[in-house]
Amino acid sequence: MDESKSKLRYRHLTHRGMSIPTAHWTYDITKSYDWNYEFGPFNIPAYPARSVKPSKKFLSFKVNSLFGVPAGPLLNSRWIEAYSKLGYDILTYKTVRTRSYPAHQMPHILYVEKNKSKNDSSFIGKPYFSKVTSLAITNSFGVPSKDPDVWQEDVKRSLRLLDKGQLLILSIMGTQDGLHSQKEFIQDFIKCAVLAMETSAPVIEVNLSCPNLHGGGVVCYDVDLCGKICEQIKNVIGDVPLIAKIGYFNKEGELIKLLKKINPFIEAVGAINTLQGNIIDLQHKKIHMRQIGLSGVCGGYIKPYALNSVKTLYKLRDQFKMKFAIIGIGGVTKPEDFESYLAVGADAVQSATGAMTDPYLAFKIYEKQTAQKKDYQTAKTIGTSFFSSVSQGLSLNEFKEIYLQMIYPKTL
Repeated sequence: MDESKSKLRYRHLTHRGMSIPTAHWTYDITKSYDWNYEFGPFNIPAYPARSVKPSKKFLSFKVNSLFGVPAGPLLNSRWIEAYSKLGYDILTYKTVRTRSYPAHQMPHILYVEKNKSKNDSSFIGKPYFSKVTSLAITNSFGVPSKDPDVWQEDVKRSLRLLDKGQLLILSIMGTQDGLHSQKEFIQDFIKCAVLAMETSAPVIEVNLSCPNLHGGGVVCYDVDLCGKICEQIKNVIGDVPLIAKIGYFNKEGELIKLLKKINPFIEAVGAINTLQGNIIDLQHKKIHMRQIGLSGVCGGYIKPYALNSVKTLYKLRDQFKMKFAIIGIGGVTKPEDFESYLAVGADAVQSATGAMTDPYLAFKIYEKQTAQKKDYQTAKTIGTSFFSSVSQGLSLNEFKEIYLQMIYPKTL
């Protein structure tokens, strides 16, 4: 088959299977990263109105809500502006480097499902899907970055575009390509932190969770290296809060070692990035598109792992008397997912796949919280009246039981 016909067939196949009920990608997965950088985001017909004030607190900042977007989807200030208007209040500017770094060749995103005939880390990747269960996708971009002279000015512009009660986090990383020692690698992290500080970003996030070691190694699993990186960055940024973005840890003992190394230098931990998986690419277009192979997998599939990570971080923070905020990330596609992270100890929650496939997710959370507040006020008013009429002779615990039964009646 001629290459142009193959590409055309791929586009048709992708669009045929890409319909997601009640959701519309803001990132065009059929186009390149650079194309999305220049022309995105898409499928945002209107910006909903909120009535909010900065009544929440994250780190030392007052914010409108505890929900936002992690490093990844927000490619530049145009994306930051769009998502701020959509009601995402804790926004992370996509990870930047000390020099220009290209994205991988396409495909970057494929829909994936577990390959039951293979081991647990094996997935089948497709450019489409036939039905939606728990949306999971590949995240195979390679952490592209523009030159510092581009992203520094764009970060400054992003800061000017935010509304009151919104917070910008700038994600940074070191690049090992072309370097010859660990010392040089750490120096590249430091250089990136210095460049980040020149933008006046209020919070810096160090990305320790992407494969940025030779051979595909992930920095966060090298505990000693992470300690050195975080300490050196903190020496540079001073009082500016530092967030450590980490991956999933199978063994609690290894996570404890990492936390003990980095805790003196950080104000927050973001967990998790993605889960690594081997993608068995079933695309018919292999002749002109690279095979992904090893890739990060994100979306609904990783939610149980991410929730467990947040729960463990919360437990360890208390156990070892550590001080750091926890950002829950992974598989947040509906308001109930946001609530589930807060329930297990997250101080803030971010969504990448969910925010890209449903740009109105933040507003749905806002609507649900607004409705809950109204219900609470109504219940409180009814409860006060009820108490004054029946409280004679009741203990406080007895009244609480009656009150809760009134608000949340048991199903007979």
